[in-house]
Amino acid sequence: MEISELTDRVQAWCEKHQRSILFDPHDEKFCDVASGQFLSLPLKTIERYEEKQNPETGSTYMVLLREDGVQIVLGEPGIAWAPINVTGVPIDDFPEVVCWRDFQGVCHVVEHQLRDHPEEPPGRESIMAVMFATAILAGARVVGFDVGRAEHHLNRLIGEIEHRVGDLATDDDD
Repeated sequence: MEISELTDRVQAWCEKHQRSILFDPHDEKFCDVASGQFLSLPLKTIERYEEKQNPETGSTYMVLLREDGVQIVLGEPGIAWAPINVTGVPIDDFPEVVCWRDFQGVCHVVEHQLRDHPEEPPGRESIMAVMFATAILAGARVVGFDVGRAEHHLNRLIGEIEHRVGDLATDDDD
């Protein structure tokens, strides 16, 4: 596969999907529009690519397979990748592919619990959301995203959960 052919195909796909992903062919840098996250991806590291069609929506997406076996998907929701479960807790409900919108969604679940239900201890849903968010960030890191800002946000939420659990335990002792 010629790099120029891949560059042309990726650029053409991204031009058709500018609301989702922007691509700078000179710097080989992608921008996930929904999140504002950037991903540097030297196209010479792409071993194989394929354009596919989503059977449910009819929209196209592009699968890029790096030489190291890491798969990156360019699709309507943005740049997508496989989550990596680093918690050691078996979680069967992880989707095969996630994106920054998924991270925002699971953080919203935790924020809702903390903000709108201050009298209740964080439930299983919040704990599972944190584990899922952790898996999303682990996968994003492997793909090559800078996850520092997102990790800081998640750590703040985890701290709030820990604080809430501690406060509720203290209240029960009174």
